[in-house]
Amino acid sequence: MAEGFQRHIVAPGICPHCDCADALWALGYYVRNLTRLGAGFLRIVIRRFRCRVCGKTISILPSFAQPYRLIQNETIEKFAGGDHDDPGVLRWTDLLRRYWQRFVLWVPEMEHVMECVANRSPPHEPMQWWDLMLRHYGDLASATQASVSVFRITFFGRYRCHFPNPPAD
Repeated sequence: MAEGFQRHIVAPGICPHCDCADALWALGYYVRNLTRLGAGFLRIVIRRFRCRVCGKTISILPSFAQPYRLIQNETIEKFAGGDHDDPGVLRWTDLLRRYWQRFVLWVPEMEHVMECVANRSPPHEPMQWWDLMLRHYGDLASATQASVSVFRITFFGRYRCHFPNPPAD
């Protein structure tokens, strides 16, 4: 990643929590680690914004990262696709198995929330859901972006940062 790249990230035009336009302002940055496709870790700087209206923050992750996950999308996709001989997959097999188990446990909630994506007959098996989402969106990065934007969930769970504000009483 080019040094200082995060400073060029522009705030989204609409707050994903309250839907107010032009209400996000640059709050700062935080640092997180991701696995490298080779050995070691990649340290990335994530841009954060705060909404002037609802006060919630959002972070703009790069497309190769999952929210709250250490392993990059490409390696997760290889593992789920059965490429268990890949060096990156071999290095992280135990953690990737835990990711997959989390996905399997999450499938019933995905069925409930995302049934409109599957049209009339949603799949019931985890691998069928995985294949459907990747076939529909092309890759894990695009599927995650769409599921967070539309359904406020990822393949691995619903996180507090994905909830919109509750309606005012």
